[in-house]
Amino acid sequence: MNIKYNSYFQNAYTSMPIQDNFNQLQFLQNGLSRIEYIALQLYKNDTHTIKECIIMAAKFIDEIEDYKTSLTTKSSNLQIIP
Repeated sequence: MNIKYNSYFQNAYTSMPIQDNFNQLQFLQNGLSRIEYIALQLYKNDTHTIKECIIMAAKFIDEIEDYKTSLTTKSSNLQIIP
């Protein structure tokens, strides 16, 4: 699957680790993915159809990811003065 689409299906909330009887850590999924959560929030607050809300949620996640990459790739204007 494309890395772009993997960001849509990340958990909406952070997972809590649990420890089983063999002292191994497991992570349970919390249910909703990012795209499902955002689409449901848009659907309950607006008059759009669920299909339109899913498309808007995907665009919203894309814009967030683009903004995060622009922050990490932007060179800083701060200079250290010796």
